[in-house]
Amino acid sequence: MPRPGHGVLLASILLMSAVKPAAAQSDTLLVEPGSPLVRGGSITVHSSRTVLRAGGPEGEPRGTITNFMEVGDSAGRGVIRFRTEGEIAGPNGRNTYTLRQTFDRETLQPLGFAAAGSAGRESSYRIDERQVTGWSRGPGQERQPFAMELSRRAFHAGATDIILGVLDLRPGLVVRMPVWSPGMPAVEERIYTVGEEVAVQMGGRPMRGWRVEEWSSRRGAVIGTMVAITGVPFMETYDVQAPDGSRSFWRQELLTLDGAPVGRQ
Repeated sequence: MPRPGHGVLLASILLMSAVKPAAAQSDTLLVEPGSPLVRGGSITVHSSRTVLRAGGPEGEPRGTITNFMEVGDSAGRGVIRFRTEGEIAGPNGRNTYTLRQTFDRETLQPLGFAAAGSAGRESSYRIDERQVTGWSRGPGQERQPFAMELSRRAFHAGATDIILGVLDLRPGLVVRMPVWSPGMPAVEERIYTVGEEVAVQMGGRPMRGWRVEEWSSRRGAVIGTMVAITGVPFMETYDVQAPDGSRSFWRQELLTLDGAPVGRQ
């Protein structure tokens, strides 16, 4: 599931703190766009919905993130497109937004982002290898042009569960990958430590899942623990502990292409 990586949308629930995980160097993978280990061609078209709760799995719902995937072509290049419709509780009521993301069909290299929210913020970015160009504007403001050269090619920071979902995960494996999203000052490395295998029910059928700890080199902290799964929608839960001690818990369910829950009794 592409998780919104746009800084102004969900920064408050993506900031957490902890300690760097220890890892055996011999069981570490470095993956980046173009790696032969990452291939998106087998990803099936799907939709999903994630409910965000405050305080844990039984907490008060704070918002939803609904993703709709499609495949297509852009100037002869196969692409994956995700449209994300979000609703998040804010200090002045509930805010809605639409996020559109485009990825290379095979390598999962991000190609573009466009976001528009009910609070009046808009942005659009195009990514060509390491070159990022586009614009953003706040409520009532003019467009501000944006140009940036990334230090290296990187995956989308809000969609790393997709990368994990196409890898051959196993307990003890450590996955390193460069990531970037609009709102981040630079490319950073994320480190994912795979823990125990767990049983997951998704769409009314059993799937293999793994507890995965996500660590940010830029923040020097664990920024979440997810249950990653093999196959769509790639993540069952995402558990976040914020620096102020508050907790946010995300749970995802698979939807039919027209938006109905799959396998719910």
